[in-house]
Amino acid sequence: MYFMGNFFYHCRSLPNKSNKVSDSIWKTWEGSITYFTVLLRFGIFYCTYTLNIQLFQFVSKTK
Repeated sequence: MYFMGNFFYHCRSLPNKSNKVSDSIWKTWEGSITYFTVLLRFGIFYCTYTLNIQLFQFVSKTK
């Protein structure tokens, strides 16, 4: 994730025609990417957490 953040920062610092509309669109897009990665991380954590609980219960039942 560090590489992606660095890449987006580099793209943002490239010289371009500065107008407010594209800047606001870019910020919205960047925010949605951040929101999506947070949701993705939470989803992965939640799935692995519940899977570990189920596996633990299954292993403890077989003993």
